[in-house]
Amino acid sequence: LGNRALRVAARTSTFAFKDRAINVREIADTLGVSYVVEGSVKRQGDRVRVNAALVERASGANRWTNSYETTSGDFFTIENDIGRQVLTALELVLESRDGTAAAPASQGSVAAYDYFLQGLSYLRQPKSAKALEAAEQLFGRALAERPGFARAQAGLCETRVERYALERVPALITSAEEACARAQALDNGAQEVHEAVGRLRLATGDAAEAAASYRKALALVPQSPDVLIGLAFALAADGKAEEAERMHQQAIAAQPRYAYAHIAYGNSLFGEGRVADAIVAYERATILAPDNPNAFNNLGTAYMFTGDFDRASRALERSIAIEPRRGSYSGYGSVQYYRGHYKSAEEMLRKALELAPADHRIWGNLADALRFDARPEEARQAYRKALELADGELAVNPKHAVNQAQAAYYAIQLGEADRARRGIALALPEGDGSNYVHYYVALAELGLGNKARALHHVKRARELGYPEVLLKAAPELGDIRKMI
Repeated sequence: LGNRALRVAARTSTFAFKDRAINVREIADTLGVSYVVEGSVKRQGDRVRVNAALVERASGANRWTNSYETTSGDFFTIENDIGRQVLTALELVLESRDGTAAAPASQGSVAAYDYFLQGLSYLRQPKSAKALEAAEQLFGRALAERPGFARAQAGLCETRVERYALERVPALITSAEEACARAQALDNGAQEVHEAVGRLRLATGDAAEAAASYRKALALVPQSPDVLIGLAFALAADGKAEEAERMHQQAIAAQPRYAYAHIAYGNSLFGEGRVADAIVAYERATILAPDNPNAFNNLGTAYMFTGDFDRASRALERSIAIEPRRGSYSGYGSVQYYRGHYKSAEEMLRKALELAPADHRIWGNLADALRFDARPEEARQAYRKALELADGELAVNPKHAVNQAQAAYYAIQLGEADRARRGIALALPEGDGSNYVHYYVALAELGLGNKARALHHVKRARELGYPEVLLKAAPELGDIRKMI
């Protein structure tokens, strides 16, 4: 569409309209869109009839309609065909509004844009290996059709950053850097390019540069909730918590039924130790998107931080039932660990590792479970793996204070006092306002034999929102738990 952005409301935003009689204009106003695709499905035996229409918000008129009759096994073909025809209809509508061509005329360019939109749809779904793999393949197809497609290159960049967030494989950041560099060389003015660069810089610890990139994207799409959320995370990483919260609130105001906006706001609140407020945000997300595993996973983790292990377990079980994920298994393992069920914790954590074998946090949690299950050699091996993986992530982002503090804790469990002291020294300047940093520094200081310092950092973690119920349940704090 030339240099114009086509903003598509997130799939999860539409769940709130299910089984409700609401007119198209109200739906469009709520989602902040100019057009709505509506339709119906009728089944008779193994035959299915699908009616679809592209409806303009302003006039309520149909800009395109079509009907399909097929067998129930042919739904994906219909879905793809509807997507292509809606794209063509939008191109004609946008062209008629300003008299300029909305997209290059060649069939290859139309196909490339079709693949790009499909890839973007998968990228905006709840993050999973399956969704991100589909996104990468579709962006690749778009580039095969149109090699100079900057926005598809940006999609590849962002997809690889999200894969890194899931898989923790540093090579993914290298490939993301390459894709973003190509995207910038092709079109450094596109909103998607600025957004992808922002996400990449956030992952590598350049918070100020990430914020600058997101601001450039926001200037092009001022009401985009995804850009507002990205800017919020960048501002928070740059120590600008109040401004970050305003961005989260603007994202929700821009698209109130967008579940991810509520999840992201909940994550921000949770990171500040405002667990009760985070629970409200997560619960709202589960109502808007009852099939979103991340919403239930984060809700379960928040309940765990209140000490309500029963509710935490139910939310995490719901997340796993929707789609087994690293975070849900890991969270369930943590609940079992705090309950003192170390073998059950181990079982859940090993399932998490099957999905994310390069995540040092899971290896560290597994090492703790093995340690307190009286299996010291297995625990040592797990701590060694955790430290190696943490060091790999720190090579990507040495400013990640929580990773530095966790690495210090792993090192002290391996008897590497100098490595632990170095990690503490690097963690505290960057993460003095983080309860997680102070908690893991406390564990490292305890391992160094500095009980007074350990107790100081535990108290500081509690002041910053680390829950007292977990401090009292954590066996790794040893006898200083009595002093909390």
